[in-house]
Amino acid sequence: MDPLAVTRSISLPTSADQAWRSVVDGAWLGERVDLDLVVGAAGTIEDAGVRRRALVAEMVEGASLRLLWWDEADPAVVSTVEVHVTGDDDAATVTVTERVLGGAVALATQATVADLGGAESTWDRRLRALVGEIALAPATA
Repeated sequence: MDPLAVTRSISLPTSADQAWRSVVDGAWLGERVDLDLVVGAAGTIEDAGVRRRALVAEMVEGASLRLLWWDEADPAVVSTVEVHVTGDDDAATVTVTERVLGGAVALATQATVADLGGAESTWDRRLRALVGEIALAPATA
């Protein structure tokens, strides 16, 4: 187990395609999301009083997304956020892993477990918000 990472998953009673559409909608990431979830896009995510800068680093359509993000108030601590969607037409699982990298200049070994303080409960809350997004999504044929 990586001590500088937090992983959370949620099972959803919807297709993997619908779960993916809800993931890339982005609304579940925070209270205010100003970020297009396309490779190379940069923007901000505000959640629980924290404003983060984010960059979409990688995406495999329908399957995974990788962001780099950091708190504007503490830009030396950068994390990767990986989101994976798996499943079929009947059920999906969304798994999120946040891993502290440290700053652009800092070595990853300088990051601490304290840099992930509260991340577990925050990701649990965000994943529950994703359930709400799916409940509101129109049914697809």
